[in-house]
Amino acid sequence: MSTLDLIKKYLDELGFKMSNQKWNSDDMLIVDLEEKYDNFNGTLVITEFNINDRDIKTRLIQFLFEFKPTANYTEEELNSIILKKNKELPYGSFNIHNKNLFYKYITVFKKDKVEKEVILDIINVIYYIISDVIKKI
Repeated sequence: MSTLDLIKKYLDELGFKMSNQKWNSDDMLIVDLEEKYDNFNGTLVITEFNINDRDIKTRLIQFLFEFKPTANYTEEELNSIILKKNKELPYGSFNIHNKNLFYKYITVFKKDKVEKEVILDIINVIYYIISDVIKKI
């Protein structure tokens, strides 16, 4: 079973709706966050990056979602907010582009081996971001 298939299996057990897509040569898993998290209209994109090296036995997996702040902040205010919020995250970080905020976390897994507890922990951080951080922005 591939790395993304394992992640999909774990998220399916949690009741998330998902679809598989491809971008260039990279596989992606699109996770609907709206149904699981009230008042959040967005999707989580989980991408497995292909590494063209037969000796490397790991996979880079990126977790990414974007949202627009509800309040009208200046760029300076947004930069200040995300700097503060990034300090609260156990991993991953917020970035800003055109007044949209992005959360991104990249991790490494052994090829086709993903621990369920790690995925659950990442989902818990995303839940914290949506339920606590985003509502304050």
